[in-house]
Order: sequence, then structure tokens, then C-alpha cells
Amino acid sequence: MVLRFVFNAPTEWVNETSVYLVMVSAFLGFAPALASGKHISVDLVVSNLSPTATKALKLLVSLLGLLFSLVFLYTSTEMVLNSYQLNMLSVSTLRVPLYLPQMALPVGFALLSLQFIANLLDPESAAAEKGGH
Repeated sequence: MVLRFVFNAPTEWVNETSVYLVMVSAFLGFAPALASGKHISVDLVVSNLSPTATKALKLLVSLLGLLFSLVFLYTSTEMVLNSYQLNMLSVSTLRVPLYLPQMALPVGFALLSLQFIANLLDPESAAAEKGGH
């Protein structure tokens, strides 16, 4: 704390660790946000549609979201496997194996994919149907 506030020189590992923690919390937060209806949505469009059109649009959005999630699940899994196989380490003094913080991506996108599938299988119980935004 003294290094950061008195000398404006935080230790190197603090910056690296905080970046990893922000990344992990963001990617692991996607699925719970979708499940609770807290993802970003544009109500201006949906509020002016008929109930049938709204349901069709939500179905389309869930299908596109699932496709997006699966693509990122695949590519992020490749990235993690590559980092693991090449034993890639961070360049800092911590020398963190990069696959460890990178695991947040495929895990987060797998959970997000499952939530999109759950929304597709039971659109009536999706948080967006309950008034979440």
C-alpha cells in the first residue's frame, strides 16, 4: 500500500493479478447476468412489437447468442490448449501459466451457451420474459 500511494509505484504482481481477476469476474458473470435478465437490451425496439414478434425476436437473439457463444467457446478452448501445450508464462515476475487465467474464457462461454440453451428450451421462464432487462 505504501508503494502504491506514497511512491506511485505499485508492485508488479498487483497489476497483473487485478487484471486477471477482472477478466475472470467478467467472463464468469455472463451466464448469471443472462439468467437474471441483466444483460444489455434495447427496450425501445421490443416495446413496440407485438407479443408474437417479441417472442420471435427473443428466439432469434437466443439462437444468435448461442452461435456467438459456441464460436468463442471453441476459439478460446484452442487458445487455452495452445498456452498449456507451449507452457506459456506471463512475462512478469509471477510467471503465471497463462492457461490458468485464460480458462475463464471457455468456462464463461460454456456457461453462457448453456444458459442460451436453457432460454431456448423454456422461453417462458427466461428472465427477459419476467420483466428483466
